[in-house]
Parts: sequence; C-alpha cells; structure tokens
Amino acid sequence: GAFILGVWVEIVTVFNAVTTNVLTVGTNAASYNNIVNAGDVNEATTGVTQVTRGLGRSLAAAADTQVFVMYTQSGTAATTGQAVIVIEFEGGWST
Repeated sequence: GAFILGVWVEIVTVFNAVTTNVLTVGTNAASYNNIVNAGDVNEATTGVTQVTRGLGRSLAAAADTQVFVMYTQSGTAATTGQAVIVIEFEGGWST
C-alpha cells in the first residue's frame, strides 16, 4: 500500500551487449516492468533518468511486495554494465 513518490535510474557504467540491452524494474511476475519499462532508460548512456511510470498508489498491495530488477540482452553478451535504482516511497497503508 505504499505511495511511490519517485523513481530514478542512474547508468553508472554502460551496458554493452552488441544487439540489445534492456533493464526493467517491477512487481509484476515474469516481465517485471511496471515501475521501469523497456525504453524508459537508455542503457548505453551514463547519467540519471527520472522515470514517471508506476508513481502513486498504482502498485498498491495488501502486503509487503518484492521489487525485482531484470536485465535482458541479445547478441554478444555484455562485459560491462552497472545501474543504481532508487525508489522513493511513503507509507504503507492498508487501504
């Protein structure tokens, strides 16, 4: 039941898989993309991106919910890549 105030992703070191690099964050099983979706962040450029998906109580849950980060690549495997993800939230209301 938390209220998400902000989401930021900093690409510290670029992800360098040859064809695609996709970083997603979420609570929805399998795709994990309801907080940070593919295309929200450019994994090939360093810097900070403010993501506006999933803000507010749109992801409210009745109990504690785990948040997952998923990295998907294609082509030659990446040898570099590092991201810092910050999710700022308030509360934990049951209703």
